[in-house]
Amino acid sequence: MAGGIPQEAVATSAVVLIYSFICLILVTLLVCLLISFGERWTFVTIFSAFTALSTLGSIIQQFHYAFDWRIIKQAQFDQAVKSLTHPGLAFGGAAEKADIILFFIQFYSYNVMSLNILFWAVTLFIGAWGIRSNWLGDWSDRVPIITKAFAIVYPILIVGLMQIDPIIDSLPAFFIVSNITLLLSMAIGTVLLILILYKYMKTRRLVVGSDRRGKWWASGSSKDRSQTDFGTNGTDRSGVASSTRRSIYDRALVTRFTIGFSILV
Repeated sequence: MAGGIPQEAVATSAVVLIYSFICLILVTLLVCLLISFGERWTFVTIFSAFTALSTLGSIIQQFHYAFDWRIIKQAQFDQAVKSLTHPGLAFGGAAEKADIILFFIQFYSYNVMSLNILFWAVTLFIGAWGIRSNWLGDWSDRVPIITKAFAIVYPILIVGLMQIDPIIDSLPAFFIVSNITLLLSMAIGTVLLILILYKYMKTRRLVVGSDRRGKWWASGSSKDRSQTDFGTNGTDRSGVASSTRRSIYDRALVTRFTIGFSILV
C-alpha cells in the first residue's frame, strides 16, 4: 500500500483489528440478549449499545488509518501547526475530515456511556440507602426516562460547543468542555460506589447479628446450618460446605462489582 501504514505495523494493526471485531461481536450479542429479555431501555442496555457504536467507529477508523496513513499524518502535521494559534486543536489526534467525524462519534459515545454509569450508580445508591423521593411527586416515575434522555442528548451539546472558535482558541475552556463530563462521572461514580459497598458491608453485618464477627460476608442461615447440623459426619460436612459456598458467593459479588466499575471508568 503506497499510502498505507508501514509494513512493520501491519501485524500489530491486524491484531488490534481482530480484537476490536471480537469486542463488537460480543457487545452486539449482549445487546440482543438484553432486548430479548425485555431490557430494552435499561441503563445497561443503553451503555452496551453505545459501546457497540464506539467500537464500530473505532473499527472504521482503524481501516481508514490503515489505508490512508500518509494523508492522515499530513493532516495531523497541518493541524499541529494550526494549533499554535488555536490551542484547543492540540487535544485529540484526529485531523483529517473522515477521521474527525469518527473521533467525535466515539467521543460522543464515551460521554453517553459515562453519564449512564453515573445515573446507574445514583439509582443503586438510592436503593441501597433507602432514600425516598416522595418530594418529586408524580415526577418520580419519570426521572429514569429523563436521565436516560439527558445522557443521550447532552453529549451532543458538548460536541457542538467544541466547534465554537472562542472555545477552541482557549486551552482551559476547551479542556473543561471536553473533559468535565467524563471527570465528574468518574469522580461522583467512584464516591457512590464506595458508599454502596459500605452500606452492603454494614447491612451484612447486621444480618449476621454481630459486628465482632470476622467473616462479615457469611449469611445467618449458613452460620446456623454449620453450627447445628453436626449429628453425623456427612451432615457436618454439608454445613461447612454450604457456609463456604455462601461466603465465597457474597465476597465474589463485591469483588466483581468493584472490578467491573473500575474497568468501566
